[in-house]
Amino acid sequence: CFAHTLNLCVTANINKVINNSDELSLVHVSVINKCNILWNLAGRPKSAVIIQNILGLTLSRPGETRWNNINKKNCLREQDFDYIEEHLLCTAQMAEALDIMQGETNTYYGVVLPCLLALRRKIEKLAKPERIWLYFEPIIDAILKSIDKRFENYLNLSSLESVNASIAAFSYPRFKKCWLTCVKIENHDKLINFFKKAADDVISAQNTPLHSEKSPIINQTTDDFFDFGSSSSARSASTGTTKSQLEVLHFLSDEENNLNNLYY
Repeated sequence: CFAHTLNLCVTANINKVINNSDELSLVHVSVINKCNILWNLAGRPKSAVIIQNILGLTLSRPGETRWNNINKKNCLREQDFDYIEEHLLCTAQMAEALDIMQGETNTYYGVVLPCLLALRRKIEKLAKPERIWLYFEPIIDAILKSIDKRFENYLNLSSLESVNASIAAFSYPRFKKCWLTCVKIENHDKLINFFKKAADDVISAQNTPLHSEKSPIINQTTDDFFDFGSSSSARSASTGTTKSQLEVLHFLSDEENNLNNLYY
């Protein structure tokens, strides 16, 4: 699934880069060993109470799917703190994307492509040459390459997976076409036309409006993860002429982003 593949971008690819670098591996092992001392202490009831009283929180040992829980503690040196800071900065966006994709509410197929594009944009920002990394520059590069490789079928915008994901994203009022700012402008009309074609197929098959007469109560959450940049480059396809095309254009131009927008 999407979340599992995304997790591999972190666990498998970061470990590969670390293991292939003697210098990075030495630092990583040293920091993790020191953290292990704290994690082991946190597993003892008496020590856990002391840690809780001092820090106001417990220490979570990272696992295959909880690798972002590395905490900074006083037994570590300044350079160890630097390593952990870079680790957290490097993986925080990935962890947030995983939380979104593994969420129990408001997690639909329409989230996949916007989440992937927003995540890639954030990682690209971290990879900018003006940012100075002490340890994690090769890891940032590896994560970006891993995303491009593992999610090629979604990012190429021509495969069946990418077409279906784009239709789902357009259909989700939370995003509609705002994610197009992360897509080359020459692909905008093509993707919107895929959405129009899907709407045509639905109306032709059902011979009914796209909306229901009853509006259920739906809670819609928002967050700051989905930053797609300026919306100036996102454009609409040519004016629709069929009933479904007119409905699509009206839907995409409506500023309402709640799921209730799918009903009236």
